[in-house]
Amino acid sequence: MIEVPARRLVFITTVWPEPTSSAAGVRSLELISAAVRAGHSVTVLSPGHSPEFRQKLSQNLNLQTHSIAVNDSRFDDLLRALDPQIVVFERFLTEEQFGWRVAAVCPHALRVLDTQDLHSLRAFRKSLIERTDAFYTVDLPTAPAQSDELLREVSAILRCDWTVVTSSAERAYLIALGVPATRLTCLAFSVGGAPTPGSPGYSARRDFFWIGNFRHAPNLDSAKVLLSEIWPRLRSRFEGMGELPELHLYGAYPPALLQRWLAPALGARLMPQTDDAIATASRYRVSLAPIRYGAGIKGKILDSWAAGTPVVSTPAGYEGLEGEPGRESCEAATTQSQFVDQAVTLYRDEGQWTESQRRDREYGRTRGDQTHSPGEIARAWLEGLEVSWSRLKLDRAQNVFSALLLRDQNRATEYFSRWIELKERPSKKDSRAELPTGVLRSLI
Repeated sequence: MIEVPARRLVFITTVWPEPTSSAAGVRSLELISAAVRAGHSVTVLSPGHSPEFRQKLSQNLNLQTHSIAVNDSRFDDLLRALDPQIVVFERFLTEEQFGWRVAAVCPHALRVLDTQDLHSLRAFRKSLIERTDAFYTVDLPTAPAQSDELLREVSAILRCDWTVVTSSAERAYLIALGVPATRLTCLAFSVGGAPTPGSPGYSARRDFFWIGNFRHAPNLDSAKVLLSEIWPRLRSRFEGMGELPELHLYGAYPPALLQRWLAPALGARLMPQTDDAIATASRYRVSLAPIRYGAGIKGKILDSWAAGTPVVSTPAGYEGLEGEPGRESCEAATTQSQFVDQAVTLYRDEGQWTESQRRDREYGRTRGDQTHSPGEIARAWLEGLEVSWSRLKLDRAQNVFSALLLRDQNRATEYFSRWIELKERPSKKDSRAELPTGVLRSLI
């Protein structure tokens, strides 16, 4: 790892990182922790609630945290006092809300976007699934200029100096849209490597496993399809065989409607939330991930591979992992029937199960020590920050897109935010009059 001078970093997150609730929380914590370990002065700002996670973050990493609010100019004063050299936005919505303030208050700070996954791509695929009721989709928008969310997300990327994505598929997609390749880096989610030799073998495991944060729409959709359509078919294949396996679901923030799906799904149970997904997965024989849509890398699949638990998933679940060394084929299920067949085979056939785990172990050896290892991700992250910082002036001088998008006539988000703040001040009788001429007309 290269030597990097200590710098002042500010992370602006959508919520306080919850590493026990989602892969995104683990990801955010990894990047923040790497900056702290490198000796940077780190402050985390968030408009999120969950004070318990804010407290854990502050205490465990010994860093400053501040609650902030959208449409509040007190953020400017806080940022001015912190005087960061680097500002990292988690997800494009955060850049939309606070990026224009950062550009105004700290114009010389490096602006970095950590996308986590491409929100607009996930939203497009969700709408496609809802319209067609397909088993899965990995389609890309055929008319990207007609997608408001995509234009907003790409605009946020172009306003930033450096953007991090988690999937090589997403990076290729953005480059095809015209985003300069030099300003995009793929840093995948980490995986802990191959299972320890003492991890339970085939005969010591039983039952099926599912995990996911229920607040994440693809996870909720996956749970619904699994319980209402796939699991009844799958479990019926074991009737009369002497063993009826169960399905155990783990996840943060289960909604009330989950009970409606669980009620008729015999042998399916919602389990208490786990603090260690890999240790939990290692107790089960097969992991089920019927992901119908999404974007980015799926942490649940990496965790299952690290636990030595074979996974049954779709092309949407494996997106970004195809062709990885040690995984000649991810054996994706393209229909519900294939999904059920693969799950039954892996559960009943020890030879197939052992071969699948062998590929997972090989994946852990070849990639767990390379691009997916926590150490390699930290190294690439810190070096990327330093390289981007060192060439900031040159890049900005050549970055026509960023300059264009920061011009007054393209700052509707900023003006709308200012209008909301003024409108909500009780002392102002008519805050609309304080908007720049013509701006209000364009917003209404």
